[in-house]
Amino acid sequence: MDRTQPEGECLVWTGGRTTAGYARLSVAGKPQYVHRLVWAQHHGPIPDGLVIMHTCDNPPCVNIDHLRMGTDADNAADRDAKGRGRGGSPRPNVDLCRNGLHPWPESAVTYPSARGPHCQPCAREANRLRMRKERAKAGV
Repeated sequence: MDRTQPEGECLVWTGGRTTAGYARLSVAGKPQYVHRLVWAQHHGPIPDGLVIMHTCDNPPCVNIDHLRMGTDADNAADRDAKGRGRGGSPRPNVDLCRNGLHPWPESAVTYPSARGPHCQPCAREANRLRMRKERAKAGV
């Protein structure tokens, strides 16, 4: 069964995908990214610590000509150079957090994969509100 279709120069995976749109399938019961499998099939094993990047910026693309190997830093630099990060650059050019609620707390900013800048104080407050709603719903 063919699970790809042409989309311009990209070869787009039509099977399962992650929430971020990356092609994924299960191999021996373990989820695998298809672009990594395609790379390994053409170039051999991927060394530990390296990633396979999409030069086309199209996550479901599995065209070997659109893939290259690099480090997480290479991938982040490519993302930033193209202005593709969610919310823009990793650190906005403003003094407020991504949610615009308070100044950026340098020690409290983390970078979860595929989600861009993340403000821990805002996340903690959102979690407090969610828990409060859950307790109210449960009658506690």
